[in-house]
Amino acid sequence: MKLLMRAAKNPLVPAGPAETLRNDTIGHNSGNLLFAAATHALLGTRSTKTETRPSFKGKDLADKVNSEYDGVVIPLANCFRPGFKTELESLTQFINGLKVPFAMLSGGAQIEHGDPDYKSLESISDAVKNFGRAVLNHSSEITVRGHATAKYLNSLGFKQVKVIGCPSLTRMGSNFTIDTSPNNYGREIAYNIETSKDLMGDLLQRITHAGANLTYFPQDIKTLESLFWCRDTYPLSRSPLQPLHLTHPHVRNNQVEFHLDAAPWISRMRNFSMAIGPRIHGAISAISAGIPALLIAHDLRTQELATYHGIPSLKPSELRHLKSPEEIWDHLDYSEFNTKRSEQVNAVVKHLETNGFTTTLSEGMTEDRRAYFEAVSNVDYYPPVAAPSMDINDIRFAELRRKAVSLTDQVRDLDRRIKAISK
Repeated sequence: MKLLMRAAKNPLVPAGPAETLRNDTIGHNSGNLLFAAATHALLGTRSTKTETRPSFKGKDLADKVNSEYDGVVIPLANCFRPGFKTELESLTQFINGLKVPFAMLSGGAQIEHGDPDYKSLESISDAVKNFGRAVLNHSSEITVRGHATAKYLNSLGFKQVKVIGCPSLTRMGSNFTIDTSPNNYGREIAYNIETSKDLMGDLLQRITHAGANLTYFPQDIKTLESLFWCRDTYPLSRSPLQPLHLTHPHVRNNQVEFHLDAAPWISRMRNFSMAIGPRIHGAISAISAGIPALLIAHDLRTQELATYHGIPSLKPSELRHLKSPEEIWDHLDYSEFNTKRSEQVNAVVKHLETNGFTTTLSEGMTEDRRAYFEAVSNVDYYPPVAAPSMDINDIRFAELRRKAVSLTDQVRDLDRRIKAISK
């Protein structure tokens, strides 16, 4: 069986930092790697070959897929937003032309606080309605990440909506739990930040002074560019307390790791005692490794996932009360998360099975799942991108960097032209 899945890259094919930047194999945010890898693992039975495609634009693409593939699975994230309208329309056209089994996983709406009537999403209402109708014409239901998104789709007239959370949390199986017993406590803390908001700086200072050993795991492509090319990509006017600039102590002291694939990222998280930050997939990378995470729920997107999955969370305004690693640990109650696990994973599996797919978590597929993860363990993934080792003030290196960045921009422009001509 040959399946096609929406993803920026195949999780079993490693990409180095230059390729990641050139082709954006993380979809602007490496958190995308996690739900793509988990979905790929779900579909990875021994009788199945799953290929990936980042975009589904093209008038005749559905006909080509119908003739070459046996099914299509499209995992989504923050897809109901104005910036995704063009891609949503392309997906709608593609889905309408499908004749093979199809399933969509876990769409989310970019709903703002204080917008109960969804005024900010009015410009995409027709596009979302067309997409929803296409999904329901080809599968059993529209699956979404949380109840806020479900309520939004209900307001557009859709009733066949199922909340399944984020598929990235199926990676560990249905019997997986997080152990927060006292013997697992430690001061090694992985953290992440929301680069558009200055949320974490004061907290990082406080817990550092209280003895925390911190490592920053960035996810945004601008930070990857900064680390790889040794040049600042965020305005110097931003808070110096967050690791946005190359002069930050955590960058200087090699306390930064940008992982380019899900598997090594999750494996690395096993070296920590806990994680904290506003990135939902930063939390999920730790959880996938068995490490408890405290999510800073800074918007409705992160809050609806935390609520559905039972991930411990705090609002940004509550961060001022955290003064030490011990106080972070005190907030890590995973009893609700552990209780919900089996039912939530089974809901994702059932949705795929109902729409014609066998998963590695389906009955009798234990050996297939073992074989898939054995294959993952044999992939030679690239090491994480760390802070540059050369002096950033070296004028010779600065000139080489300027030329390299210029050439990279030219190559990117040529790639765009080639893609436009080949359509």
